[in-house]
Amino acid sequence: MSNPIESGALAKITRDIPADDHNHALHLGQLVEIEDYVSAEESGDGIPFYWASTHGTGNKNDVSVNADCVELVKTAAQMNARRIPTVTDIRDFLGSAL
Repeated sequence: MSNPIESGALAKITRDIPADDHNHALHLGQLVEIEDYVSAEESGDGIPFYWASTHGTGNKNDVSVNADCVELVKTAAQMNARRIPTVTDIRDFLGSAL
């Protein structure tokens, strides 16, 4: 893989992955946050994979996912740009909607 997904990015599972000794089952369309990439040269079996956390759990590196089983949804920069709207943001939005 020439361009691995960066740490902190949001990715989507592209096919069902059954549970095994190390992971719980992952389902098509499930979201995960990428924590780290392990290249084919670094992995024990020659298959590149990502360490990821299941989206919303806050668990770090709770699953490993083969690199060909995920696709990028949001970059790390897009994930970092998310924020809760302020009172001023809400007031301005409501004012413009009236």
